Amino acid sequence: MNAELFQQLEPQYRDLQNHIDLLTKNQCKITDVKHRSALLGIYREKDGTYMCRVRRNAGRVFVQNLHDLADIMAAQQIDHAHFSTRQNIQLHGVPAEKVYATIQACNAADMLFRGGGGNTFRSIATSPRSGVSPTESFDTIPHTQAVWNFVSTYERAFGFGRKFKLGLSSEPADDINAGIQDLGMVARVQQGERGFKVYCGGGMGRNPSLGTVISEFAPEKEIIRYVQAAMDLFFEHGNRNVRPKARLRFVLQDIGPEAFKKLFFQYLENATAPDYKHQPIDYIAQISKLKKETAPPSDGFLQWKKRSVKPTSWGEEIRSVRLYVRDGNLNAAQLRKLAVLLDHAGIHEIRACSTQDILIPFIHTSMLPRLYADLKKELPDVINLDGDFDGRIISCIGATACSIGLLPTERARADVAKALNELVKDEPDIAPGVYESIIDGIHISGCASSCGLNLVSPIGFHGVKKRVDGEAAEFYQLHLGGQISEGFHALGCTNDQWLIPADELKSTVSTLVKGYLHHVKMQGELTLCEFMAGKREALSALPDFSTHTDLQCINRSSATDLQP
Repeated sequence: MNAELFQQLEPQYRDLQNHIDLLTKNQCKITDVKHRSALLGIYREKDGTYMCRVRRNAGRVFVQNLHDLADIMAAQQIDHAHFSTRQNIQLHGVPAEKVYATIQACNAADMLFRGGGGNTFRSIATSPRSGVSPTESFDTIPHTQAVWNFVSTYERAFGFGRKFKLGLSSEPADDINAGIQDLGMVARVQQGERGFKVYCGGGMGRNPSLGTVISEFAPEKEIIRYVQAAMDLFFEHGNRNVRPKARLRFVLQDIGPEAFKKLFFQYLENATAPDYKHQPIDYIAQISKLKKETAPPSDGFLQWKKRSVKPTSWGEEIRSVRLYVRDGNLNAAQLRKLAVLLDHAGIHEIRACSTQDILIPFIHTSMLPRLYADLKKELPDVINLDGDFDGRIISCIGATACSIGLLPTERARADVAKALNELVKDEPDIAPGVYESIIDGIHISGCASSCGLNLVSPIGFHGVKKRVDGEAAEFYQLHLGGQISEGFHALGCTNDQWLIPADELKSTVSTLVKGYLHHVKMQGELTLCEFMAGKREALSALPDFSTHTDLQCINRSSATDLQP
């Protein structure tokens, strides 16, 4: 299918490069380029280079893909690859004159550019441990593949008024935020039959909404029709005249849950998409090729194993490993080194995670000491092995690169990491689960678009610029207690007084996490998510940010928003 699509899309690729060249010569407008590039998941960055979004279905990235990308990046002088919160690999710093060559090379390696930006469907969020986790309902990667095959050739999916996000969770706990997607599904088994709980109309950004439950149990054979119904509803009822209100959630907000659900089922009744036909993935073939090796563990191995290694549903000898990638970034040389050491372990694929990390789904337990030693030797500055927080705070790419971003999130990430490192320096035995819940529980977005998933985070921030007494100033809006999981769906609570000066982000995070660590020490381990959710209705127990002099100042009527 990719070869056929490539031939179909080739004129679009050439047309895009032509307009990029014209823009470089000041012979066309940037909007002329964006109109062509966004539909392909390609965006101009602030320094004049481009970001090309490599979409991997269900976040599955084969080790051969890593080799290919390393070669492409080196040949085209691409700065770095970034593992994004949407489980993509984004190539950043693509030279303007090399966009078409990059597209050609990626397509030759079976990495097609279509969708992923503009008014199209985004990558389908999928549980990274799908097919691996002992707690999942069932593997949803085959379902994601079937949905991808449908929407990637469904023309309406490329002509919405705004973007459309899909997600499938294999875990009952909804680990991919299905409840906040435009259409989200959570796998469940009912009386021996497989199916999904279906949410529709969720979305983040300005005026966010939780999705409404469309069905408590949709049989798995019907899922592609559910996808078509949601897309058709959005295509015909999305507000194309007012772009800020063109997301599906505004249809839900305007007509209410009951009318929205009734309208959805009208479209479902008319949907013509085929039944889902299950085609399971042959994981046994992958597992049979894993290599075994006896090696003594080196210093630091046991602590790393506790933090990073997880059980699987494939027996005691098979484990999965979370690689904490600093800031989610690797250059060509680092990507190639990673691919080589994965080859040494007989690993066939990795998974891109929404936490900007990499999951190795399968590795033989005997190879763990070798893997740790290789990572420590070859990629010590890229893969976080020591349990610090440097490069481990989840965020969007920020205003340095993003054309609509307000604040540079790399500075905020560094400040927060420094605060956390200082906070736990006297806690060398911090439990692995506590460490993981902290790094997964703090999310930062450079603006209200919430690409950093801050609205569904225990502690979340989004960047704001205000004019205070005639001077421009940078702030972060605080959100607390956000959580999307089975049985508990809530956006982070906030109010106008929780507006934190950018240079006080460090102390704010330190105050909040210090309270969490104290609770763990006194009452036992729980996650940061559980702790903050318990504080949602007890705001008096939280720091009173409104008493801060600066905050009183910025809440006066003289404080006005500054747009990017």
